[in-house]
Amino acid sequence: MDQSNMSLNARRMFLSIAGLGSAAAVVGTARNALATSSVEGTIPVARVTDFSTIQAAADSLTDGGILYFPEGTYPVASPIALRSNTWACGAGPGSVLLCTGTSPAIFSSTNVESIRISHLAFDVDANVDGVAAILFHNGSGPCSDLTIEKCTFFTTTPISVGDVGYAVYVEGAAQVRVLENTVFGLDIVASDGTGGPGVTVKNNHVVEASNHAIAVRGRSGDVLDSVVIDGNLIESPGAMGIVVGSPIESDLLESVTSVSVRGNIVTGTIGGIGILARLAETTTDLVVDGNIVSNDTVVANSLGIRVSGDATGSTVRGLTVRGNSVRIADHAGITVAGSGSGVLICGNAVEGTRGISVAATNSGLADVVVANNVVRAAGVQGIRLGADLGDLRGVMVNGNQVLDTIGWSSLGIRLVAASGKTLSGDIRGNRCSDTKSTKTQFYGVGEEGAGTFDTRYLENDLTDNLYGGFGAVNSAAAIEDNAGVITESRGIASIGTAGVATITHGLAYAPAVSDISLSLAAPPASWTSSNAGQFWLVSAAPTSFIVACSPLPLSGETVQVTWQARIRTA
Repeated sequence: MDQSNMSLNARRMFLSIAGLGSAAAVVGTARNALATSSVEGTIPVARVTDFSTIQAAADSLTDGGILYFPEGTYPVASPIALRSNTWACGAGPGSVLLCTGTSPAIFSSTNVESIRISHLAFDVDANVDGVAAILFHNGSGPCSDLTIEKCTFFTTTPISVGDVGYAVYVEGAAQVRVLENTVFGLDIVASDGTGGPGVTVKNNHVVEASNHAIAVRGRSGDVLDSVVIDGNLIESPGAMGIVVGSPIESDLLESVTSVSVRGNIVTGTIGGIGILARLAETTTDLVVDGNIVSNDTVVANSLGIRVSGDATGSTVRGLTVRGNSVRIADHAGITVAGSGSGVLICGNAVEGTRGISVAATNSGLADVVVANNVVRAAGVQGIRLGADLGDLRGVMVNGNQVLDTIGWSSLGIRLVAASGKTLSGDIRGNRCSDTKSTKTQFYGVGEEGAGTFDTRYLENDLTDNLYGGFGAVNSAAAIEDNAGVITESRGIASIGTAGVATITHGLAYAPAVSDISLSLAAPPASWTSSNAGQFWLVSAAPTSFIVACSPLPLSGETVQVTWQARIRTA
């Protein structure tokens, strides 16, 4: 048969068979072809037990075909190289490839395309740092069209502390699919370098990974495009559950585009970060949606979901963090830190962490919506908005419920603007309350920092906090229709012989001096037309203000002063 036609037909048949859905159908097709020791159509089949070595069987498929492993255990002392258009498959968990000695991998191929590996078990029984069951290298160009599915990966000899082992390790490649595998004690790196378009990691189960359970990552200058990490179950990852982008903050990728991290569960003991998505120089259309991150216990420095870049070079245009559930972490449950615009954080449930944190880096962050989240039993604050390194503008914080925060000076919503930075936005329709009988949430809302605030507080429910609705808030803030907040008060004060009086105003925060008015209600008898007295405002504080008079009233006399104080409203 003409070799060029053989290659073309083999590839077509290979792709056709690869489309079969069930394990039984896949293995059955291979077995049927093997039963006659012939060729099914134009697909060559090599049964490894018919060759002196596994490599000899793989090499016999010069134009691709099926490399079949019957049930049994196959020691592998040196890596097996697969040719393009090869489908390596077994009979399921009973077909075990055992990595022995110091071999760095079981399968190791360079610059290949259209590779499928399925229905095999891999025992990475080699305590070597960086060992991999399946390894794909770039050569003169990237690998492409790689599928690893329905395999089992484990290690009889546990990876040493500080070392890393991989079930799958792929250098940057296009059209990579890692599907429905079960992994014990090892990591999945579906792309390390420029990856895509098309990297999919879906419906895998990873238990006690050595470092990053599932990663699609890169380094400075790399590009990630069209990445899907969906429906995976990760139990007790070593350092991180899921990583997209660079694990190192300062090592910026060139771009990350069209990334979806959806419906994953990261549970057990999470040593570092449940889900980390690192921003690149340019990041567009990044979605973290419907994931569950649940830590069994508080691990020092652990986080739930973190989307962040470096302080100077990373930007985002279009980020959605939606419908996630995060439970128990030492630091924030959800963190977004970066520069750019178009950030939506909505419908998340966060409990037992330091809440939701949004922080602007050097170039500033704009058009941020934090809406309809439920944050309960957070430490320090429920929601933190920070113009820390850059301006944070156009923030809308709407319809959130922040309940029962704990810790010293805890707040439902905390706004921070560092010196020289601006934070602007509307805080509307949120409930920030402490529902416990012994209250720990100091205030519903508060502002901190020496920067500039341009904020409006509208229609929030700030009742049932330990000390009140508002902590410190800038005097120019617009405040309207907030439950649990007093915006105006009045009364009569008496100044005695000391010549000063401290008056408790009962407002949500310190009124501006210009917003306190005084008038004489009743002068003492000693104040006459020839000895006219006067009175004035000395200072205003968060809970009180001081008035003074001269001359001093005589013994038994008082100066009666009518006062009115208010805080600005919209």
